[in-house]
Amino acid sequence: MRRTLLLILVLVAPLTLNSQQDEADSCKSELCDLIISGNLPDLRWPDFSDYKDRIRAFYEPASYTFAWSERAALTEPTKSIIEVLRNAGQEGLDPEDYDGPRWGDRLKALSPAGRSPSESDLARFDLALTISVMRYISDLHFGKVNPGLYHTDFDIGGSDHDLPQFVRQHLVNATDVKAAFDGVEPP
Repeated sequence: MRRTLLLILVLVAPLTLNSQQDEADSCKSELCDLIISGNLPDLRWPDFSDYKDRIRAFYEPASYTFAWSERAALTEPTKSIIEVLRNAGQEGLDPEDYDGPRWGDRLKALSPAGRSPSESDLARFDLALTISVMRYISDLHFGKVNPGLYHTDFDIGGSDHDLPQFVRQHLVNATDVKAAFDGVEPP
């Protein structure tokens, strides 16, 4: 049994490494590289490996362009979304989990006197907001712990929810961010 397991690990490990290397080789931006890493040290909870596939599915169709800024300026929906994250406590969630207290410093860092933000600053900001928004939506919809994981008969509904598509279609260019988030809460 151990030999079989060892053999499987020996055979699979190079495939996994090659897959990650191929992925890294196809990246043409810092944003893509950050996503592949599955870790963003700027966040309170830096490991986002559990959201990595969703994050990739959000950015890949748009060729890894920034979602939350245009020509280095934050969009109006971006500002509204940050306020929602800062006020997560109104929904019974902890704003710290969505970097609520960190957004003020991030906003200041993107508007230094006399210069435009760097590509790296924008990439880190964009990714931090996308991760925080996806975590917030997931927690708002399913709760901090999905009860369906522990009770197979429990169905909160919406398990077919396409998180990347929802964020892209309903939040990136939203005219009413609050209404978009209201549609996330479970019935």
